[in-house]
Amino acid sequence: MAALGEQLSARKAELKKMFRQTGIPRPETRSMKGVPLTVGQPV
Repeated sequence: MAALGEQLSARKAELKKMFRQTGIPRPETRSMKGVPLTVGQPV
């Protein structure tokens, strides 16, 4: 469980660094088409 916590903490730090450099990405949706959003690819 401690190893998982370390992995999550490292990933969080990586994402925070990336968001500081590039900004937060625009939200995507695969189901709503009523508003102008970016439509993501099917999973």
